Amino acid sequence: MRSDPESLPVVNVSGNVNLCPSGTNTLTGTSGGTSQWYMNGVLIPSATAHTYGAMAPGVYNMTKTNTNGCVDSAAVGITVVSVSAPVVVLGNDTAICAGTTLTLDAQNAGDTYLWTDNSTTQTLLLLPPNV
Repeated sequence: MRSDPESLPVVNVSGNVNLCPSGTNTLTGTSGGTSQWYMNGVLIPSATAHTYGAMAPGVYNMTKTNTNGCVDSAAVGITVVSVSAPVVVLGNDTAICAGTTLTLDAQNAGDTYLWTDNSTTQTLLLLPPNV
């Protein structure tokens, strides 16, 4: 087996580092050769594809073996952290009458939003239906 740096495989890992509750983040490593994923330095059995579905927080890395039999890992793994789900409280159900409006506020400034009308702002202005 050769030991010069040119014979080592190049290994990079990437993916979303924020893991939502009950979520799975797809981590991607360099393709080609054979792969083995690790979490917190411990081998993950059967995790031998160039992608891995991380379901727990931790430090992930992969080793890659090239066709020359040389093995290397990413210089820096990827740290996946748990994030909490946002809590949205819009208030009590409210009837609105002609001539009035109601603004709903999803709170959680800085998050992303998707309302039923496909708008993506933190607040939604409700108008009464035309009668």
